Amino acid sequence: MPLMEAMACGLPAIATDWGAHQEFVHAGNAYPLAVRGTVPAVAKCPYYEGFSWADPDPGHLRRLMRQVYENQEEARRRGLAAACEMAERWTWPNAARRIIEATNSVYFAGQRLANRFPIGIPETLQAANARTVRAFHTRWYRPENCIVLVVGDVEHSRLVELAKKPLKR
Repeated sequence: MPLMEAMACGLPAIATDWGAHQEFVHAGNAYPLAVRGTVPAVAKCPYYEGFSWADPDPGHLRRLMRQVYENQEEARRRGLAAACEMAERWTWPNAARRIIEATNSVYFAGQRLANRFPIGIPETLQAANARTVRAFHTRWYRPENCIVLVVGDVEHSRLVELAKKPLKR
């Protein structure tokens, strides 16, 4: 993604305030460009058929370009902020974490696992001691909080039958 690469290099960026890059472009690290609306996407390949593209406001673009030119120190600060943010937030581990979180929110919709990993958050883990671990175990390690995951060539009806049997100690 050329825009993100430019920002990672600390260059001041002007980008439409529309589309996926709104995820990482904001007034603190770039110059969001107003759009007048959208226009039908026209391209030499069929992939964009039926899609729309942003229609950037040319007057606003001129003002932003003038602002960058006349306020180069401010532009340098925004570029530096962008470089820091790209290095901090947009790493492979962070991208993987976001994908896992999005996937879990679908897989575990309506369950606690949809919003956090079973292992807990760093602050909780670092503050743990024997008493809090025992209390956590007593509160959460209960049959009604159990999730059973079965992988393999097993009949669904047989799994339901087994799941309904009481557990033996």
